[in-house]
Amino acid sequence: MPPEPLPSSDIHWIVTLAIAAHLLAQVGLAFRVIMRRLSLGETLAWILVVFVFPAAGLLVYLILGELRLGRRRANRFLELYPPFEQWLAGHNHRHQVPRDQLGVECEPLARLSQLSLGMPAIPGNQLELIDNWQDVFKHLAQDIDAAQHTCHLEFYIWHLGGEVDRIAEALKRAAQRGVVCRVLVDSLDSRSFLRSEVGTNMRQAGVQIQATMTGSLLRMPFVRFDIRLHRKIVVIDDQLAYTGSLNLVGPRYFKKEAGVGQWVDAMVRVRGPAVEALNIIFLADWYVETDSELKDLETKSSDSRLASTNNSVVQVLPSGPAYHSGAIEQVL
Repeated sequence: MPPEPLPSSDIHWIVTLAIAAHLLAQVGLAFRVIMRRLSLGETLAWILVVFVFPAAGLLVYLILGELRLGRRRANRFLELYPPFEQWLAGHNHRHQVPRDQLGVECEPLARLSQLSLGMPAIPGNQLELIDNWQDVFKHLAQDIDAAQHTCHLEFYIWHLGGEVDRIAEALKRAAQRGVVCRVLVDSLDSRSFLRSEVGTNMRQAGVQIQATMTGSLLRMPFVRFDIRLHRKIVVIDDQLAYTGSLNLVGPRYFKKEAGVGQWVDAMVRVRGPAVEALNIIFLADWYVETDSELKDLETKSSDSRLASTNNSVVQVLPSGPAYHSGAIEQVL
């Protein structure tokens, strides 16, 4: 005999309890979002998603809303705080910029940046804007060939082909003559490079290559797979740095099928105390993703300020899961 249908009163109670549980979950998540003290726009967006898309909104928040980095990575971040605070205190003492040197327009931005992350505006730098990607790769290869101690490269995308291969060859030459070469790239958008023969040859030559933000769909409930490494930083011998918008891609080879033409990017070549700040960001990221020890975070402190007509003040403001949420958005 077929089972008897539930009485209508029981169905009513089941539906009522389901609706009440769902509303309670929505209110609870909304309260959780508010208590996380995100930016106003991000807070309102998540509350809207949770309430406008009932079941889907809850699922999306549970997958993408919380900052889940994995236990090991989270612990490594926590271990970084004491040495980072110690470095920051010394750096702030050495490189305070006089207010009158900042100007009326920039002084509030510098103050907000220091309040957000403790990073001061850094005087005494020489900047060179390179707005041609061929020149970027030419200068970068030359600087790597001239390196004597360390070459640190951190990029979102390493795409094989063209002028980028010159950088790989320069790093191999540097490693073979005893320079410590470390390369940190995003595990998802640089996966072709990581699995390539070029990457294998670089490792065999002594270049240390590390993928960052590793994860998979199977680990999605426990680790955020959408958080990617977007930095573009090069530091050579603790004395020279590059940063900007250019990934390690040759525009003539990258995404040709997209039909949007060549990408237009630029990099800034930096000399001066700001190099130290960029290097400490790289070393912190390297520590989180590898088995290196905290003593490996040591970086040369530079007290020199370049006596130059191009004496520039630089504000280094890192972002990411280890740093104050929304700091860059507030400054912008």
